[in-house]
Amino acid sequence: MSTMKIFSKLRSPVFHIENTLRRRKNIRLIKKISNVIESYDNFDKSKKESHSTKVSGSKTTHNFQAETRELLNIVSKSLYTEKEVFIRELLSNASDALEKMRFKQASGEQLIQTQKKLEINVFTDKSKNTITMQDYGIGMNKEELIRNIGTIARSGSKEFKHAIKKSETDGKKLDSIIGQFGVGFYSIFMVSDKVEVFSQSSKGDQGYYWISDGSGSYQIAEAENVERGCKIVIHLKSDCQEFSDKFRVETIIKKYSSYLQFPINLNNSLITSIGALWSRTPNNVTDEQHKQFYQSIGNTYDIPHYIYHSHFENVKYNIQCLIYFPGSHSEKVGFGRLDPGVSVYSRKVLIKAKAKEILPDWLRFVKGVVDSENIPLHISRENMQDSKLIKEINETLMLKIIEFLKRQSKKDTKKFKEFYKNFNTFFKEGICTDYKNRRKIAFLLRYETTKKQKGELTSIDDYIERMKDEQKDIYFLVSPNRETALSSPYLEHLNEKDIEVLLGYNQIDQFVFENLLTYRQKDLVSVEKSKIEAEIKKEDETLTIEESEELCKWIQGQIPEKISECGITWRLKNHPVLLVDHESQAVRSYIRALNENVGLPPQKMHINPSHKVK
Repeated sequence: MSTMKIFSKLRSPVFHIENTLRRRKNIRLIKKISNVIESYDNFDKSKKESHSTKVSGSKTTHNFQAETRELLNIVSKSLYTEKEVFIRELLSNASDALEKMRFKQASGEQLIQTQKKLEINVFTDKSKNTITMQDYGIGMNKEELIRNIGTIARSGSKEFKHAIKKSETDGKKLDSIIGQFGVGFYSIFMVSDKVEVFSQSSKGDQGYYWISDGSGSYQIAEAENVERGCKIVIHLKSDCQEFSDKFRVETIIKKYSSYLQFPINLNNSLITSIGALWSRTPNNVTDEQHKQFYQSIGNTYDIPHYIYHSHFENVKYNIQCLIYFPGSHSEKVGFGRLDPGVSVYSRKVLIKAKAKEILPDWLRFVKGVVDSENIPLHISRENMQDSKLIKEINETLMLKIIEFLKRQSKKDTKKFKEFYKNFNTFFKEGICTDYKNRRKIAFLLRYETTKKQKGELTSIDDYIERMKDEQKDIYFLVSPNRETALSSPYLEHLNEKDIEVLLGYNQIDQFVFENLLTYRQKDLVSVEKSKIEAEIKKEDETLTIEESEELCKWIQGQIPEKISECGITWRLKNHPVLLVDHESQAVRSYIRALNENVGLPPQKMHINPSHKVK
């Protein structure tokens, strides 16, 4: 049996073994298996090279435009912060070429080699220190090679869209075109000593060969046996050998380009073909697909509690978003602050992972993707530009998420209660940090009240619906727990008047209520500062006004360092005294938590003239 046949028979089980080991994370054995596969690939390529492309005509030398030469220098030295992005840029260009090809096929144009699959092939070769990228897209003829590669910032994608955009329908067919700047191709020269391009236009005619070292000129010649599309052979610099390693390249592809519309093969092995879930119609994505994608991007094994999948647009931007709400989070068990969980894509190409700019910090617990072609990017496409539009998108997304959670809270109160239990502190943080939108976020708040059973939560809106006609304010009390709250002297007169009170049990609740100030044209008032007085009830053992004033004067004289003022109140029934106009218990606890040794200043005290002090 020939060596070629032996390798062919081994190939399938070898790949199966490699994938099994990859799942088990056995890196040592994976590398050994990979060497077997690379041996086959290199042998396979050596057999094919006898029938491969070759230069048939004389080379003609051309100079890059002066601006392009300057750009090449900038790109190779300072434009990109990470050299690995050249792979992302070339894959994006290849995806554009395939998208153009798909459009032409659908339009019924006469094209060559129509049997070719619309896919991207990447090959690494450690022995030659090269990486090759090939697509079977639209390709280029000689004039297009000169125009698109030899001219500054000209990818051809925008021009293509403009040329064929004869109707609104045609425009929608090209929504997957990625190219924006045209400098992506030049990123090759960050990592290469020499670049070779073989290209054949989809219209047929002659195939061409392009070569340059990026120093200021390039050569073009006719070539034979060139397949439709474009093949780029990158001869890597000695300090960039990592990009001839299969595993390194696979990691980069999965990081930046996993969700392109077309399959990507690496050394004849399929890397990805899933496409971008977020770009699909929500009804066309299954629960299992959501589960797998969520676990992949969230590095988790649970399932999402809620899924928000939406496409929307206005005159300034269009957005495709897929947001997952986890079932729990690590901050509540004492781990560090969560990193932002949403990544930003443009045309399905990763721009920034865990982007803090795209959502407010209080929504850092959500996971997912936001994709928009309108997001202003730096020319390197490695980051977003700080702009007013980003802030608008940030706020729009936040409000969309709030509206989504509102709908979920009405749809299934039990499910929302479970979610609220785990994530309510994030909502409260949002109210304390977003002055403009705090009342919109407040719709999501849920509290126990003095009229509801322990554990039963109510929204502020539902509280307002139950308010009596004569009640003008929303009353709240923050206390360590329900038992302490219900025994508070500040509730006595409100209970007598049958007024419901919201109960908060965390220090942050005090700041939430004080930041809200008003809600639906009603003031939020702490019961500790309530101005409602109970009716005066004269009883046999009640002190007279004169006796009460005399007692107040005596108390103030006994402890002047603690009591600055003493008066009478009829709000109390079961308690002898209370303090008024003082800092809340939550604020005092917060100050103590900061280890601030701040003593209490003299307080104002009111006494109950009818209490039987023992």
